[in-house]
Amino acid sequence: MRWLALFALCGCNQAFNLDSTKLVDAAPPPQPDAPIPPSCPAIGTAPTFSDELRQIPPRGCEAYAVSETQTAMAICNGVLVRGTADAEMTQTIAIDPAFAYDHPRLAPEGDRVFFSHTNYTTYKTKFIEFAWTGTELVRAREYLAPIDYQYGEYFSISTPSRGPDRHIVYTDYNNTSMTYEVVEIADGGGTFVEVARYPLTELGAMLGPLDKPSLSPDGLRLVFLNSSYATQAGGGDTTGGAPGGWCEYAGSVVMYADRATTTDHFGAAQLLATIPEQVDWPYMTADCGRMYVSALNRIFYFKQ
Repeated sequence: MRWLALFALCGCNQAFNLDSTKLVDAAPPPQPDAPIPPSCPAIGTAPTFSDELRQIPPRGCEAYAVSETQTAMAICNGVLVRGTADAEMTQTIAIDPAFAYDHPRLAPEGDRVFFSHTNYTTYKTKFIEFAWTGTELVRAREYLAPIDYQYGEYFSISTPSRGPDRHIVYTDYNNTSMTYEVVEIADGGGTFVEVARYPLTELGAMLGPLDKPSLSPDGLRLVFLNSSYATQAGGGDTTGGAPGGWCEYAGSVVMYADRATTTDHFGAAQLLATIPEQVDWPYMTADCGRMYVSALNRIFYFKQ
């Protein structure tokens, strides 16, 4: 009877009207929502950054900045270099030895770079613009910074904003009033001219001069180092009003200030509390998505 059983088994599909077994791919798992791209907060609100530190390859670098074309520039181990953002910078740029100790301030477009250069024979300081040809930097325009003192004054200039109405911000010491002033120059007419000068106290009563400032491409946001006794243990207030008492050392903290238009003055500066103290060369991207800093002979960034 074995053949009868085999017949019954082979015919069960027909007997019970069952379809042949088919392999069907499993339904794909639901895709996670795409991450929301970073964006700057409303004017008057400081951006916030994660306290997670991320390291990128370049070493021994200063004045690291990233253009909107994702090209980076810095001085690394005493040499001016370019390269792709967040990667090793392998393109060495020859430059006049007279500028060897000046720091590059890269424009957002990546095709211009500015140096603040002091001549200690004439005691004059010029902001010199160089154009990138693809293979070299060619000297273009310059701006002679006015000073009211017989000796030269070093100016820590910001990265420039986007052209054609390009702005640069720095601080200048007024020897008459014995106070620091925020100074802004712009080249909206094709030649750099001073367009604003006002007391630094508008940004904070206890602030020191703007050190290594970085101006956003739209000219509305400014980050800089504050190396004064203004940092308070009770929350980093720069007005002298927060509780906690003064710290007993000169801090080096990253501050933020903004404004509604490029014709406005910058408002009160705020401490970026999640960025550690004692870092150097802060640089914030146009979308406020990253803050690059130098520390421990490396380049790091914090994400929003």
